[in-house]
Amino acid sequence: MKRSSLTHQMWAKVSAYILLAVFACGLFASGAGIALAWSLSVYTDDLNGLKTEAFQSIARSAGDDILRWVLREDYGVAESLAAQKNAEYRVTDSAGAEVWRSAGFGASEGEDRRFAFVYRRSEQTGPGGFTNTNVDYLRTYDTDSALLTDSDYVVEAELTAFERNDEYYWTNLGLDLLWKLRFSVYFIALACLVGAVICFVFLMCAAGHRAGREELTPGYLYGVPFDLMTACLAGWCVLVIFAADEWMGYGPGGVFNLFLIPAALLGILLPAVGWCASFAMRVKLGKWWRRTVVFFVLNTLWRILRGIGKLLRSVPLVWKTLLGCLGLSLVQFLWLMWFHRDTDMMVLYWLAEKLVLIPLALSLSLMLRRLQKGGEALASGDLAYHTDTGRMLWDFRRHGENLNSIGLGMSRALEEKLKSERLKTELITNVSHDIKTPLTSIVNYVDLLRRCDDPERASEYLEVLDRQSHKLKKLTEDLVEVSKASTGNLEVKPSRLDAGELLRQVMGEYSERLRAAGVEAVLTLPETECFVLADGTLLWRVADNLFSNVCKYALPGTRFYVDVGREAGNVVMSFKNISRDPLNIPAEELTERFVRGDSARGGEGSGLGLNIARSLTELQGGTFSLSVDGDLFKAEIALPERREE
Repeated sequence: MKRSSLTHQMWAKVSAYILLAVFACGLFASGAGIALAWSLSVYTDDLNGLKTEAFQSIARSAGDDILRWVLREDYGVAESLAAQKNAEYRVTDSAGAEVWRSAGFGASEGEDRRFAFVYRRSEQTGPGGFTNTNVDYLRTYDTDSALLTDSDYVVEAELTAFERNDEYYWTNLGLDLLWKLRFSVYFIALACLVGAVICFVFLMCAAGHRAGREELTPGYLYGVPFDLMTACLAGWCVLVIFAADEWMGYGPGGVFNLFLIPAALLGILLPAVGWCASFAMRVKLGKWWRRTVVFFVLNTLWRILRGIGKLLRSVPLVWKTLLGCLGLSLVQFLWLMWFHRDTDMMVLYWLAEKLVLIPLALSLSLMLRRLQKGGEALASGDLAYHTDTGRMLWDFRRHGENLNSIGLGMSRALEEKLKSERLKTELITNVSHDIKTPLTSIVNYVDLLRRCDDPERASEYLEVLDRQSHKLKKLTEDLVEVSKASTGNLEVKPSRLDAGELLRQVMGEYSERLRAAGVEAVLTLPETECFVLADGTLLWRVADNLFSNVCKYALPGTRFYVDVGREAGNVVMSFKNISRDPLNIPAEELTERFVRGDSARGGEGSGLGLNIARSLTELQGGTFSLSVDGDLFKAEIALPERREE
């Protein structure tokens, strides 16, 4: 925003302020004119009829006062009242005899400027014998109407030229103006409304801006709390309305009242616009509610409560309970003493209740304190802490047992984590060892081959290099495969296949190797075919790993049992053999990476076969489990059965 903008100029703000006041007065006046025009039926009656009706109402009101003074025979006051009006008056009795008349009565010739009213006189005798004369208006006078009674009087009024500034004069002037503006007043009201809205919006946009400054600049009233300012504005508005009402009731009327209403309107409007501008500036600056008395009080109370809360948090739970019970007991005691008549009996009941409730509350707080100590111990890492639940009741006992179970579970989880960390360390060590061994052999034999001149020795070196390079290649491929299998990056293409037929084919592939290892394979299949939903390539790889392990680690001269069966909607493939070496490792660790059945590092395998088999089985939605019983090694693969094509 440029500094030369109108919203930054003081003269523009003052001009908008003045124009807003003018438009507001015009809007009020035009709105009052529209309301008056509809109430007087300006759009359905003619001007003469409107004036006649209005003049008749004024003449009757003045006739009331004149008749009272005439009946009191105070003709001077009646003459002075008539002299202040643009009308002449005459009073006659029920027989038509003239009782009193003003000096100029009878000069008017227009019938539409003459009015007559019938009044009835009545007398009431008050305390002390004082007689009070009352005059009540009955109707307008008509020569054809019923005869008048003896207590009736007729007051006649005839209008003269509008030479005095009385009610007749201002009513005549106002009706002429209203008649001329009866249609254009709507456009005046609309123009004033649009102008007032534009000025108001401009003042709200200009709030907080000053010439020569880009940033918002708070005004002089910014330091005043907003709700206090609002209360002052409301009190000022009430005061202005009350004063205007009093002045209109006791003022001289006429021109004074004509200017009193706009003055009262401006007295309310201008401070209200200033209040709106202050509110707009506070909203622009942000967090306007912070500069209010209510916010200060609430914020102070909140800080006090927070301080009390911090103080109470440092107090032990048992003492908190005791203090709470004593405070509540004191409040109840004061309430009983203040509102109950039979205080002696109520105090006995109150004392008996406290003798029961306070020990119960303290016992509950003690149980809670034990639970609190248990939770704090667990939070600090003391997993061996045991919460004493011997003297606890109901849910407190269950919660204490749950805390103890949490400690036990966390201890087990910690042991599992430590075990996992140990296995990770062994993994790094084994990977380094298994890769380093063939790689070292390859480097050494390459060096020997470079310096060897004997073709026969060179041929032997090449055979060693070929064997070690294949071993290193196999290890690398197994590493890549176990990584893909464990992370789920292998593509699985499930299909319906016969598990028995697949195992029969694998056994055919391994028949020579099993025979060379001195192991007799025994395949047992059910009478009906067992179909599973699996990836044939991956399932073949699982079976291939298991058969390969049998050829490497099975005891020669033993049997290798392969069984296929059904169990709980799954097809279970079981593989059992006798290990050549002692199985000195738990079954669950056999599926960890780089773990062999013998804890020694000898043998030709990489130690990844069972881990790969488990990961591939799980990728296909199956389960892979191992069990060891002495030298008996057993592996089971369970896959969902697929009965229909």
